Amino acid sequence: DALPISEKYGIAMAKSTDIEAMLDSIKTQMDQREHQSDYLEELETTLEEYEREFNELHGYNERLTREYNEKVEMKHVIEKASAFIQGANWSETARRSESDIENLPVVRDGAPLLRESEGPMANRVVERSMRFSYLTGVVDKSETGRFERMLFRATKGNTYALFSPIDETIKDPSTDAEQEKAVFIVFYQGGLTNAMENKVKKICDAFGARRYPYPEDKQSLVRLQGDLIVQLQEGQQVISKTRERIMELLSRMAAVSGPGGPALLYEWTAIVQKEKSIYHTLNYFKTSHGKQTLRAECWCPLSVKDAVSTQLSYVSQKSLDTIPALLKPLPTSATPPSYFKLNDFTAVFQEILDTYGVPQYEEVNPAIFTCVTFPFLFGIMFGDIGHGALLTTFGIYLIMVNDSAKRSGNSGLLSLCKARYILTMMGGFAFFVGFMYNDFMSLGLNIFGTTWLKDGENWKRDGIYPIGIDPVWHGAENELLFFNSLKMKISVILGVAQMTFGICLKLCNALHFNRKLDVYFEFIPQMIFMQSLFGYMVIMIFIKWGQMWDIYNPPNLINTLINIPLHLGAVAPGDDLYDGQATVQLILFLFAFLSVPVMLLVKPLVLRHRHNQAIARGPQLLGSNHAPAAFVDEEEGGEQHSPTDSSSAVHGGGHGGHGEHGEFEFGEIMIHQVIETIEFVLGAVSNTASYLRLWALSLAHSQLAEVFFSKAMLMTIKSGNFFMIVVGFTVFFGATIGVLMMMDVLECFLHSLRLHWVEFQNKFYKGDGYKFNPFSFKAVLASDKE
Repeated sequence: DALPISEKYGIAMAKSTDIEAMLDSIKTQMDQREHQSDYLEELETTLEEYEREFNELHGYNERLTREYNEKVEMKHVIEKASAFIQGANWSETARRSESDIENLPVVRDGAPLLRESEGPMANRVVERSMRFSYLTGVVDKSETGRFERMLFRATKGNTYALFSPIDETIKDPSTDAEQEKAVFIVFYQGGLTNAMENKVKKICDAFGARRYPYPEDKQSLVRLQGDLIVQLQEGQQVISKTRERIMELLSRMAAVSGPGGPALLYEWTAIVQKEKSIYHTLNYFKTSHGKQTLRAECWCPLSVKDAVSTQLSYVSQKSLDTIPALLKPLPTSATPPSYFKLNDFTAVFQEILDTYGVPQYEEVNPAIFTCVTFPFLFGIMFGDIGHGALLTTFGIYLIMVNDSAKRSGNSGLLSLCKARYILTMMGGFAFFVGFMYNDFMSLGLNIFGTTWLKDGENWKRDGIYPIGIDPVWHGAENELLFFNSLKMKISVILGVAQMTFGICLKLCNALHFNRKLDVYFEFIPQMIFMQSLFGYMVIMIFIKWGQMWDIYNPPNLINTLINIPLHLGAVAPGDDLYDGQATVQLILFLFAFLSVPVMLLVKPLVLRHRHNQAIARGPQLLGSNHAPAAFVDEEEGGEQHSPTDSSSAVHGGGHGGHGEHGEFEFGEIMIHQVIETIEFVLGAVSNTASYLRLWALSLAHSQLAEVFFSKAMLMTIKSGNFFMIVVGFTVFFGATIGVLMMMDVLECFLHSLRLHWVEFQNKFYKGDGYKFNPFSFKAVLASDKE
């Protein structure tokens, strides 16, 4: 592979961060040739020549480097060994401890080579009856300690090893990594047999030590030293020339085809990957008409059907095919994939939705609504003018640097840039809601002037504040009580509104797929149940807001709502909001109560009745299905090709029905309906309460901002010490960025995500479809690049 090896030789290969531009360049080169197959053949020949030349030079360079390293090592072995033999002092890099020597067994077959009373072998008198030999070589410097211990223990103390490090740098011929080596001399007791010598050689081989023979006479030593000097000089010259040829070859492959384009090697690689993907796709085709034609089944978006047919006709004419390429609809019972036209703005919201589940074919895609509701709910929790402005500024910065990040190929910055639009919208909504809260980093802004006037001990209101909350509430004694009540009611209103909208989307799905049972016996009773209890609570909130409660305490709406099922709508004295409230609440409770058995029983019983009628008419009616055409319609309207519910008695209106053999399982349908009903009824209560997280996180955000400002800034400002003010501002800025702009942003993001996935989408969204993944050269090259 020449790509990593080019870095070894210091040749930079220009990469292309714009895959589309590279594909356009390749297409231009192909179009300039009359026969594209000629270009591929020429490219194959060129690549083979480059590969052959590169492999030859690279292998030759490795072999020369390996031989040169061996000569360098041999030179150091001769120098170090000669120094010892001539009486020079060698340094031992690893010494045996006295305890190691004492624990080793003593050899009784003659005296051992070393005795405890003896020092180094140099200038020592040994027994003349003993015959000594030695081996010289090179071993890794890091292995000298283990190597010496192994020699000592394997030979039972009858060897003696000396080491000397090599100061010269030796590079590995394969990886070009620097290695540290050390010269060793091993003295051992010879004798008439070579058993000891074989044992020492095996230990050397086990440690990867390279052995070099040492000349026995001085003339051979001098001659060998002279030869090594000449061979080293010649080897260095040959290696230098070889590396120059390799760098010249890599430079030709690193040349760019145009300004700002990639290196030729990367372009060639892209062409090969492109052709490989074509042949891989062709393997899915099947032969027909006596293996004269190829046939493939695929999904094609309706919007590009005509363009694909035109392109096939153009290719057939250009290639002079006797049998033209055709695109025809194919009836199939398979469920088509879901296809959405996305851009940089909508892609991130669609990805958030797909993480939960891909929409079914032609099912309502909630991602288009998520583009607005997701950042809006985030803004409700994160509402602050200052913090929203910081987040918006960061999002705008990512929008501005997106193009430069693509050119530079910075993966970390590119990952952030993918979320540039959602971050900008989250910051914008946080700024807007903060303006409604009149909250700037825990400070109230008196922009239009307060409408409350103090008359002695009492406050009087003179008009209505134009936009948002009157600044007089910031710092008031009942500030927390007021904001808690306001934000809690806003959370309930938004929650009921979004869940109601989710139920309406369920109606859209039912009408589109012609599921009349879902309209009459799911949508209508669910809407009645939701509005009879929680829609009515929203109405009571607005009624309470629209009245003045100066004379007596206002009624508690939570208690009023609890009394509807417990006391059949009865209202305690003094808690009524309007005349006839008890009667209205009783009627609403009856509507909500009766809607539950309708959701639970009617649909399964109707399906059973229809199934029995179908059996009575004849078994041929069972299992009939409408097969959609093999085209994928975008979720933007257009033709419909999904199965209808005209025979809902057969397949259960989309909720069960026949199995693989047309069997009708009433028990399964009933259990499924029980689960759906319980989930909706209990979920209506729990989901409404879950939206109170909007109030809780908004309160937590404002209180944290107030604590950071009062403890870090106000206390230091009151001290009057400039140094303390600087320290306080540093703490305030760090806490704002670290806690509010990072941790709290992530927290509000996750809670907004939960509200959409659970509270909103469970009212209508199934999410059991699969994506349409078309064949794309850009996707192929991007995956190979990763």
